[in-house]
Formats: sequence, structure tokens, C-alpha cells
Amino acid sequence: MTVLVSHTMSAVLEAKGGHWLSPQRFLKYQAILLEQDDVEIVVTNPASFLSGSTGEPVIHDCLETIGATYSSRPDLKDTLFEDAETWFTDGSSYVISGRRHAGYAVTTSKEETESGPLPTNTSAQKAEIIALIRALELAKGKEINIYTDSRYAFKVVHAHRAIWKERGLLNSQGKSIKHAQEILRLLDAIQLPERVAIMHINAHQKASSELEEGNMLADREAKDAAKGEVPSKAVEAALIPDGKISIEGKPVYNKKDN
Repeated sequence: MTVLVSHTMSAVLEAKGGHWLSPQRFLKYQAILLEQDDVEIVVTNPASFLSGSTGEPVIHDCLETIGATYSSRPDLKDTLFEDAETWFTDGSSYVISGRRHAGYAVTTSKEETESGPLPTNTSAQKAEIIALIRALELAKGKEINIYTDSRYAFKVVHAHRAIWKERGLLNSQGKSIKHAQEILRLLDAIQLPERVAIMHINAHQKASSELEEGNMLADREAKDAAKGEVPSKAVEAALIPDGKISIEGKPVYNKKDN
């Protein structure tokens, strides 16, 4: 069987499939599309089917088009810039004696760049997003590589923008997504660096390389930061946009309010 497609399936699946597919589905589609002897995938140029089409051929890069369409900025990369500084981010949330502690950290492979405690209602997923936000804000105007071990945060910046642009910050059931305010802040923050590459790194690996050492350092610093006391301003900022609220003027009530 010959299947005509307009994309290079092997390149798209291998480079971008992990952004949307679970490992199980990835292997399933890989077996169906690429490893069956009786199935041949043939890449076509859709422009060639237009009647009367003349002139120069249309140049189309599938991976570049997917990246520009779905990622949070058209030039966002998921591979290292060789000449840029490299940072690691991590968020932590755990319970000790019935009380939740949360924190975040941004580090290089050798030292902490920034860390801090977060409000006690902060989940691990939310802490990971905040850590990535702070790294992007600190990297304003810079060329930067950022590693995160949060698959969720990685997918937010690389794959979900187009989906949320189409249907708003809603999930497939039509309900508001979790951490909507933090995600909006993340999508704003990612525009701040001059150039940025965001990569996913597996968590809790043995430190056998500089990348793994950096990831482990970020993990330790985030856990240590979670032990600190949360400043009142941090709580305020988590509850109130921009950490500001106006208390000027007097409230006005009508008869129904009394």
C-alpha cells in the first residue's frame, strides 16, 4: 500500500511527536507508519496538484512550519545554542508534618542564580512553571539555553499555544486549564530573551554529565528554598495580579447591600 502525504512523516514524528504523543502512542504510530514492509510513505508537494501551476517550486519545511505555528514564539528552539549561557530550572512541592512547602530555583551547572519559597498552596507543577517564568524574566535581552525537567512546562511553550489561541485557555472538556494565570505570564515572559532555547531533561538522573549536575543542583536548591518562610509580599503577589490592590476611596452601598 502506498500512502501519499504532504509531510516527511519520519522527521515530523521523531522531532515533534513527543510534544503531543505519550510514549506508548509514539511507539504505536512509529510501528504503523514507518516499520511496516507493506506500507510505503510517499511525500508529495501539494502545490503540484494545482492546475496551471507554474513558476518557482514552493519551498516548505515541515518542522519549521510546525514550530512557527504551535510554539510560543516562532524562533523558539529545543536544541542548544552553542554560544549562549545555560541555566536549569526546577520547582518543588512537598509535605512535612502535615504542612506543604514549595519553592523554585534557577541555576547554572555550578551555582544558584535565583531561588525562593512559594505560597503553601503551590503544587509541584505550578512551581515548575514559576521557575521557568523567573528564568525567562532574568534572561531578558540575553541569549539563553534553559533546561526544565517538567514535561508539562516544556509542552506549554513548544506545543500548546495554537490550541489555546483557538479555543481559549480551556481543556478538551471545555473547562479552564489549571494555572491559567501562570501560563499567561509564561507566554509573556518567553518573549523577553533575545534568543531562547528550552530543552527537556529527565529528572532524578545520576550526575554523570554537566547537564545532569545542573539539573540536580536546581532540584536541591528548589527543595532548600521550599523550607524558607514565604514573605507576605510573595503571598500577596500570588493572590493579586501584580501584587497590587487599591484601597483608596470609600465603598458605596445601595439598599440591597444593607
